[in-house]
Amino acid sequence: EEIKSRAKSILGSTKNFKEALSLYSKAIEVFPTESTLYGNRSMCNLGINDKKSALNDANKAIELDPTYAKAYYSYG
Repeated sequence: EEIKSRAKSILGSTKNFKEALSLYSKAIEVFPTESTLYGNRSMCNLGINDKKSALNDANKAIELDPTYAKAYYSYG
Protein backbone atom coordinates (compact mmCIF):
# COMPACT_ATOMS: atom_id res chain seq x y z
CA GLU A 1 0.00 0.00 0.00
CA GLU A 2 2.86 2.39 0.76
CA ILE A 3 4.38 1.92 -2.70
CA LYS A 4 0.99 2.35 -4.35
CA SER A 5 0.37 5.51 -2.35
CA ARG A 6 3.79 6.95 -3.27
CA ALA A 7 3.21 6.26 -6.97
CA LYS A 8 -0.19 7.94 -6.87
CA SER A 9 1.30 10.93 -5.08
CA ILE A 10 4.11 11.25 -7.64
CA LEU A 11 1.65 11.19 -10.51
CA GLY A 12 -0.56 13.78 -8.87
CA SER A 13 2.20 16.21 -7.99
CA THR A 14 4.89 15.85 -10.67
CA LYS A 15 3.48 13.66 -13.46
CA ASN A 16 6.74 11.68 -13.30
CA PHE A 17 5.51 8.63 -15.19
CA LYS A 18 8.87 6.83 -15.14
CA GLU A 19 9.18 6.98 -11.36
CA ALA A 20 5.56 5.98 -10.85
CA LEU A 21 6.01 3.15 -13.35
CA SER A 22 8.94 1.84 -11.33
CA LEU A 23 6.91 1.97 -8.13
CA TYR A 24 3.91 0.19 -9.66
CA SER A 25 6.27 -2.50 -11.00
CA LYS A 26 7.63 -3.04 -7.49
CA ALA A 27 4.11 -3.25 -6.11
CA ILE A 28 3.21 -5.84 -8.75
CA GLU A 29 6.14 -7.97 -7.58
CA VAL A 30 4.54 -8.05 -4.13
CA PHE A 31 0.89 -8.26 -5.26
CA PRO A 32 0.93 -9.89 -8.73
CA THR A 33 -2.83 -10.49 -8.76
CA GLU A 34 -4.02 -6.93 -8.03
CA SER A 35 -5.63 -5.69 -11.23
CA THR A 36 -5.56 -2.01 -10.27
CA LEU A 37 -1.77 -2.04 -10.19
CA TYR A 38 -1.66 -3.21 -13.80
CA GLY A 39 -4.27 -0.62 -14.79
CA ASN A 40 -2.26 2.16 -13.18
CA ARG A 41 0.97 0.93 -14.70
CA SER A 42 -0.77 0.86 -18.07
CA MET A 43 -1.53 4.56 -17.69
CA CYS A 44 2.11 5.25 -16.81
CA ASN A 45 3.27 3.33 -19.87
CA LEU A 46 1.02 5.50 -22.01
CA GLY A 47 2.53 8.54 -20.32
CA ILE A 48 5.97 7.54 -21.60
CA ASN A 49 4.54 6.50 -25.00
CA ASP A 50 5.17 2.76 -24.51
CA LYS A 51 1.93 1.64 -26.13
CA LYS A 52 2.79 -2.05 -26.33
CA SER A 53 3.46 -2.29 -22.59
CA ALA A 54 0.37 -0.20 -21.87
CA LEU A 55 -1.78 -2.62 -23.85
CA ASN A 56 -0.19 -5.64 -22.18
CA ASP A 57 -0.85 -4.20 -18.72
CA ALA A 58 -4.44 -3.27 -19.59
CA ASN A 59 -5.03 -6.79 -20.87
CA LYS A 60 -3.50 -8.29 -17.71
CA ALA A 61 -5.73 -6.11 -15.53
CA ILE A 62 -8.79 -7.33 -17.46
CA GLU A 63 -7.61 -10.94 -17.23
CA LEU A 64 -7.33 -10.62 -13.45
CA ASP A 65 -10.63 -8.75 -13.04
CA PRO A 66 -13.00 -8.60 -16.01
CA THR A 67 -15.22 -6.19 -14.03
CA TYR A 68 -12.43 -3.62 -13.60
CA ALA A 69 -13.90 -0.99 -15.93
CA LYS A 70 -10.92 1.39 -15.82
CA ALA A 71 -8.74 -1.23 -17.54
CA TYR A 72 -11.00 -1.21 -20.58
CA TYR A 73 -10.37 2.46 -21.24
CA SER A 74 -6.96 2.94 -19.59
CA TYR A 75 -5.21 1.99 -22.81
CA GLY A 76 -6.80 4.93 -24.51
